[in-house]
Amino acid sequence: EPEPRPLPGVRYADFIAAELASLDPADDRGYWQQVVDRHAIGVLPADWGDGPAAERVDYKVPVPFGDLETELRALATTTGTSFKAVLLAAHLKVIAQVTGEQAFQSGVLYSARPEVPGAEQVYGMYLNTLPFAHDTTARTWTELIRQAFDREAEVYAHRRYPLPAIQRLAGGHRLFDVMFRYTDFHQVDTGKVDVRAGAG
Repeated sequence: EPEPRPLPGVRYADFIAAELASLDPADDRGYWQQVVDRHAIGVLPADWGDGPAAERVDYKVPVPFGDLETELRALATTTGTSFKAVLLAAHLKVIAQVTGEQAFQSGVLYSARPEVPGAEQVYGMYLNTLPFAHDTTARTWTELIRQAFDREAEVYAHRRYPLPAIQRLAGGHRLFDVMFRYTDFHQVDTGKVDVRAGAG
């Protein structure tokens, strides 16, 4: 019998408490209020079958980039950002072109797991999909990538504010049609799990 591991000093209830605590400070609420007030919903074109009467269908569109990964990672290095910021910038560029909006929101998935020792051992749903405010002021790819990186750092401080509370700030309507999700399973046993099959 293996020796039982000691319980971590953190519980899932600590995450819930942090989420509830984020509802109180005016700075969190104020941040999300200005996001929904100043940025349109990134709505897909009506002739793509979306609209009030259209049936809701979820799509996952993989975009393989394995042949470009070395160059994309080098771009992250030269811009002083992250690989995620490069991919997020590409996503935002596409949504800007599709919607034609100058300032809009797209969904971005965040982890709100507590940053304390032992939290990685506590099972639970720590994900929060948030509206990511974007404007089309960047004139170069370098500017766009830096803008995405800086905005993500800005959102990070407010990532525990629950999406339903943000929807209430926006009058109760849906905040985005498209979302960006970045996962990096660098700790997975790649001999048993084909993580590249999900890269896109």
